[in-house]
Amino acid sequence: RPENKRRTPGRIMQALLDTLGLTAEQREQIEAKEAEIRANIRREVEDELNPAVVRDLRVNDAITALLKHTSDKPTVVTLKHDLDAAIDKIDEVDTGNITQISAFREKLLDLKSARGAYVSKEVKLKVRHALEVFGVSIPVQEAPMVDIGDDVPGDEPDEEEPEELEEPRYQPPLPEDAPDVVKKAFDLITKSATMSRSLRFDLAPFLLRVHTNVLSARAKLGGDQQLKMEETIKMYGGGRTQARKTPLKAAQFILCRMMGEPTLLLTTNVAGREDLFNKFSDLLAEINVPPYSSGVQPYSGKEFEYRKVTGVQKLVSAGRDDEGSPGVKGVLSVDTIAQQHRGWAVSQLQQGACIVSNNTASAMDKLASIVREARGHQGPRLQFILTIDEADDFYRTDGDHHESIKLEKALDGLKKLGPLVSFEVSATLLAVFMALHREGGAEEVAGADLWYVDPCDDYVGAELLLPPQIDGNNVFLSEHDLKKSNQLADGKVLAVYDAAAAKPRSLLLDATTSAVYAKNQIGIFDKAKLVQKRYPPSAFLFQSYIVPVIVVVSGSLIKWWTMQSREDRPQDTRGTELYGKERVISNVLAKIDSYYPDRPIFVFGYSQLVRGVSYRSRRRVPSHFVLLYKSGMPLCRLVQAAGRAMGEQYKQLRENGFEHVVLLTQPRDYDALRAYPEFLKAIKRKMESGASLADALGATAHDSLYADVMASKKSIGALKLSLDSFVQSTLSFKPSEQASGPGQIAIDRELGTEGRGARRAILQVLLECNCLDEESAWSGKDVKDELACGAYDEFFGDDATDLEAKAITAILKELCNKPNHREAVLESNGCSGKNLKFFVNEEGLDKLPGRSNLAAARSGLVGDDTGASGGGGGGGGGGG
Repeated sequence: RPENKRRTPGRIMQALLDTLGLTAEQREQIEAKEAEIRANIRREVEDELNPAVVRDLRVNDAITALLKHTSDKPTVVTLKHDLDAAIDKIDEVDTGNITQISAFREKLLDLKSARGAYVSKEVKLKVRHALEVFGVSIPVQEAPMVDIGDDVPGDEPDEEEPEELEEPRYQPPLPEDAPDVVKKAFDLITKSATMSRSLRFDLAPFLLRVHTNVLSARAKLGGDQQLKMEETIKMYGGGRTQARKTPLKAAQFILCRMMGEPTLLLTTNVAGREDLFNKFSDLLAEINVPPYSSGVQPYSGKEFEYRKVTGVQKLVSAGRDDEGSPGVKGVLSVDTIAQQHRGWAVSQLQQGACIVSNNTASAMDKLASIVREARGHQGPRLQFILTIDEADDFYRTDGDHHESIKLEKALDGLKKLGPLVSFEVSATLLAVFMALHREGGAEEVAGADLWYVDPCDDYVGAELLLPPQIDGNNVFLSEHDLKKSNQLADGKVLAVYDAAAAKPRSLLLDATTSAVYAKNQIGIFDKAKLVQKRYPPSAFLFQSYIVPVIVVVSGSLIKWWTMQSREDRPQDTRGTELYGKERVISNVLAKIDSYYPDRPIFVFGYSQLVRGVSYRSRRRVPSHFVLLYKSGMPLCRLVQAAGRAMGEQYKQLRENGFEHVVLLTQPRDYDALRAYPEFLKAIKRKMESGASLADALGATAHDSLYADVMASKKSIGALKLSLDSFVQSTLSFKPSEQASGPGQIAIDRELGTEGRGARRAILQVLLECNCLDEESAWSGKDVKDELACGAYDEFFGDDATDLEAKAITAILKELCNKPNHREAVLESNGCSGKNLKFFVNEEGLDKLPGRSNLAAARSGLVGDDTGASGGGGGGGGGGG
């Protein structure tokens, strides 16, 4: 056997085959026989554990008839009848005490109650899988050889069923004197089951405000019929991540279309555009928004329409009933508008249509050219509404110290065309607010123009994203924990992996590396292979994990595979690659879940986990998340990334066997992402009381409850937006007496006399070596050299002791940050590079758990509890 390898049955068999020197055909015959023997052994073991009623039920005529009709083409009546007959037979013998039978019955009942045709391939596959799990002997069918990325012909699951939403929440009625166009829009929206159930805001006042703003903007139009940039009326929409902000944008579009004002809807990246276009199409599927008659000469050219073909919206010639199902009228996607579609697109814009676009310079320049072309036609000058989804992602530079990038210049080009209203929507609006305030525009923003969605009771928010625990204590990550030597997966990360791999309905997200295939770095494919090796297929009947399905999401493709495929899907071990418009992660997860409903799913990504895309399907929602965004990543992106585990999905999360989402991230990041949405709500409450946006941000100190929004020390917005100094001078918080965030509490505990971890070991070095003032300060290299002696290993606890000087310096800098409840533990000498040194701040040290007054200890007034041998954290050289 290979050196240092376990003697597993699989390796023994492989060694025997290698020794015998058999032909490929002989090896395949032996391996097939081995698989047959294992299956028989497994069935014999199961039969010994199961009563006779299970064995009899497996071969019952009602069950075998169900099996037969999953392999041919049943009618609706046939499969429905077979399901009823099988469930009746199960009810005859089910005593409720046999888990296998009860679970089998529940699966069949669930399939029987599923909406949609019983003849769908998805239902047939799920019935067949339920039979297989119950132990019914499934005949092996020879699968055709397919290339990577292909599905077995005829094995494509149907699209996922629409999500079951709660009953529509109460909507206050419009006043009797409301404008007719607002009344018509209100009726259209509230009479649509899909749209009305999706509303998470009061519709009537929102529509009235949009109507008022459009009329006010029209009144500003001068002789050239075009507003200046500064005359555009600004509105803002916010709320928590994935809390149904799309209906806010859809309601604005419906009213504005009926008023004759088209909408240019921008969002971030291509995946976000596709996702938003599909969401708009789904929301408006039941609503026929009447096109506006603009008074221009009717379009007489070739007509086009969107049709949904295999889940993808395609722009085709109108009247082609032979391909797909018709899409929504009046909603266009910028990428589908080629030169031959320009005339038609212009006519649609003149009728109040909406064009959805991603935020590249070329896409926005294309929008601007279409608007200019529409304005060149005879008739009333075309106006428009500019709606910006994920608005904070459009603020990249300050335009002063850093030159504007092409994206910003293209956006300015659209704004110079004079939209009547600019409606900026994001869950992370703080960077937008601060940039606007710095430019002097926040005084003009009133509470009536700020609209937040309020999620329903099914919402999984930041309060349900909980860190893993050891011995009742919260566990967090640090940047130095994940390194190339451990493949960016230390013991804490692996523990989360193991917890997810033990659950059949888990969905784990991992965002810890931005690399994909980069040399000398651990990329997302490397991490995927780590999981593949950690949870291999096993010959053993009982094991502590379930072989997962692995998904990698990069900017160009989505690839998924599993090392233990179904017998009828052998190609899944090689993997499926999806490109272009098929690269929609929610659809991919739905498909995987239909093939492998009882397998964990591990998703690896980074930049594509940031914003705008839902990482869930109807029945599979995130249950575990490993998130490490380093110091260079702005706070808004951290909050957006954590939001991929949020959404209206608590009921499904519990059905999948989880009470909360396990989130492993950095301690201060954890506190910040929890405080962020609450801080934005506090700003809105001040504005509802009459304050302007400027006053709500900086007129008075905010409650200490919200101070953790600054805990991560990450930039509020993009680094080149250069907001840090302005934020520090504008935002202030009332001091508190103790740490409020779980992350900061964990840091204080680690630094206390009973704490263990890298921070504690580094602090111990400074205390032992009397680094108590600037003259005795030490550098990161000094600390590294002292740690190398091994005398401080006990203070590391479970953390790795082999820290590099760079990692040590990062921790020293972190401990110089002042939290809201105390002074910083360390101070620096203010130098840079090799001259940067650190020393203990006694005032901050005294506030840590179990720490006595250091100054008193040095003067001999109190006993010294800080010696290394006693597990304390004081200065051993300054004993009491």
